This record gives sequence, structure tokens and C-alpha cells, in this order.
Amino acid sequence: MIYLKKQFSLSLICLLLVFMSCQENKHTHDALSLSKFLPLSKDSSKKLVEELKLVDTSKVEFAIEGYEEIDGKRYLITNIEEEPLSLNLPLLIPDSAKGLEMVVAKKAISYRGAILKKLKYKIEETPNHIEFVFQSVETILD
Repeated sequence: MIYLKKQFSLSLICLLLVFMSCQENKHTHDALSLSKFLPLSKDSSKKLVEELKLVDTSKVEFAIEGYEEIDGKRYLITNIEEEPLSLNLPLLIPDSAKGLEMVVAKKAISYRGAILKKLKYKIEETPNHIEFVFQSVETILD
């Protein structure tokens, strides 16, 4: 009986370690794959702009997917699930941004899935890329 309890305990510990390892790798993979793509190329950004024209973005729910700091810039990654769209929209967070202080302080860790109500952003174009720049949010529903 004692042997079975030890065997069960060891199995449980192994499962827990494997699960924790998978979670760490998942976050590392997300960060690596995201940093490769930010800032978005001009072509990718233009495609996003075209797709966003398909819906009334004032009525779209933007959900927080994550937060990244790349080359000294802060990005809030949002997810849009609105027919016919299903995409991630990276929002550049300017230093002067108001309304996201807690999200930025916690690097969006406890905000994943939270809804940004009445999100406003602007589109800034440079010679090499287009960025979606956060302007304001009315409220964050966690």
C-alpha cells in the first residue's frame, strides 16, 4: 500500500512538472513569435487596415491577449473576434497613454481576456511600417 502511495505521488509530481514546463514554453514561444513580427511590416499592416474596414470598430470588442516590450516600445496585443474578423491587433502604447497604467504595470498578465470598452486608436504610417497607436479606452472589463 505504501508503495502505491509513493508511486502515485511521484506520478502526480511528474505530471505537475510537465504541465509547468509546457506553460513556460508556451509563453516563451508566444514572445518569440511576436517579437519576430513587431513592428508589423507595411504589407501586413495594410492587410489589417483593410480587414478592419470590414466592421464597425466602435462596436467591436477588443480582448487583451498579451503585452510585449520590443526595441524599447510597449505593445498591448488585442484579439478581435467579430464576424468576419478573427485577428490579433498589436497596439503601440505611447508613454503618454492614460487608462492602461495597471495593465502595463502588470504586463497584462492578470488581464488576459479582459475587454477594452470603447477603445480608440490611431493609425500612424512611417516609410517602413504602419502602427496602430493606443489613444484611449473608456473602461476595462476584467
